[in-house]
Amino acid sequence: MKRGLFSFLVVGIITALSISPLQAKMVLKAGHISPKTSNEGKAADKFAELVAQKTNGEVVVEMFPSEQLGKAVAMIDSTVMGNQDIYVGGNVEFERFSPGLKVLGLNYAVQDQAHFRKVLASPIWKEVFVDPLEKVGLKVLDSDWERGPFRVLVSKKPVRSCADLNGLKLRIAPIDTWRRS
Repeated sequence: MKRGLFSFLVVGIITALSISPLQAKMVLKAGHISPKTSNEGKAADKFAELVAQKTNGEVVVEMFPSEQLGKAVAMIDSTVMGNQDIYVGGNVEFERFSPGLKVLGLNYAVQDQAHFRKVLASPIWKEVFVDPLEKVGLKVLDSDWERGPFRVLVSKKPVRSCADLNGLKLRIAPIDTWRRS
């Protein structure tokens, strides 16, 4: 009986020791909407590379580009619920958590990157973006990834005025503010 218990403990200890290095590594699941080859996709991959480098491989970020984990809103919900660890995406996609954030989603509310950086440095940004997200359990890691180009419209016919948009089907993200503006 003692020898059987001893053997069981030895096997248990060996198993625990062989598994513990695997458990020491933290694997985080991150998703975004952009293709892997886009600038945003490359930046996300660089983020994952830097995390692994800075943590000596103890933390690994697995990137899932091109909506592999779902549309933006679904990935945000998955992150809130804990099924996904990181969402890399636009700020206005979080507007349902903060009515004040809807202002930034309006066309031409932000003039350029320099203007947006001023918004990020203001106390208003913490009030309308960071604090509401923390209330639902999200931690903002960064807000100033440069995205662009801005205000791009691709069409088979010339669009020189708002009237030229009549009859065109527009594909936009499912963001309420964008749909209304």
